[in-house]
Amino acid sequence: MFNGHKVYLHSFQKANYQLTYSTIVALQRKHARKYQSVIAPDGIIIHLSGPFAGTRHDTFILDESKLLDVAAPCLSANGKHFVLYGDPAYGQQEHTIAPFKGASLSEDEQEFNKRTSAVRVSVEWGFGKIVRYWAFIDFSKNQKVYLQRLGKMYAVGAFLTNVHTCIHGSQTSSFFRMTPPTIQQYIGLE
Repeated sequence: MFNGHKVYLHSFQKANYQLTYSTIVALQRKHARKYQSVIAPDGIIIHLSGPFAGTRHDTFILDESKLLDVAAPCLSANGKHFVLYGDPAYGQQEHTIAPFKGASLSEDEQEFNKRTSAVRVSVEWGFGKIVRYWAFIDFSKNQKVYLQRLGKMYAVGAFLTNVHTCIHGSQTSSFFRMTPPTIQQYIGLE
């Protein structure tokens, strides 16, 4: 499962035009950065990309991250074909599936959307866990573009979230009835 997540930034007065234009989210009139992650059924964040400008569409981030190029060898192995499940913004591709869009969906398409909606929510649980345990990452007044390494802070938050998941599990691992790896397995000591 994969998706994007928006983190709002502290409003700054001396920002240059390029940065302001690239980070402001038009409807909300707030500055933001976006991150994309893939969360495995055991609750571990296995891929994290970002930060990207808050105005960027999820498909742009998917292309820029090269996620599908990196994941392709893992998604077709031993005669089996696996896919990443994302929200409708990503659409249907060789290695991705998403809910069907439109007002006149067939019964099969509606049933597919119904059955997979809970799966899609599980990636949001991963983002939620990051900001629940490392709240400073989601506190906009603390997100200062020129004063902090925001991308590194978010990546460390994701890493620490994975460590927490190894010890305590997660809503995602419980939902899929999967046991996360031990810390030793996660950091490669076993």
